[in-house]
Amino acid sequence: MRPPAQALLDVPDDDLETLLRAVHRGQIEFPLTRATLLNWGKHRLAEDGDLLVGLDEAGLRAVLAAVLAERRRGRPTSAE
Repeated sequence: MRPPAQALLDVPDDDLETLLRAVHRGQIEFPLTRATLLNWGKHRLAEDGDLLVGLDEAGLRAVLAAVLAERRRGRPTSAE
């Protein structure tokens, strides 16, 4: 198992964004389970998403939003 700080490093942004959209749309049951991720076809999240498994809605929203914001913060904008 990876250290929590590295748990989502290999998960593509698209997978995190898809999961966050599903949360916003009320399409996910909580607490989040590995089976839910597998049923959604998010195998990478099921493998590397130990940090997400067991979270309630508020926790999952917070973690996904924070990870995506941190990744975007590190990217150059098209104006740079």
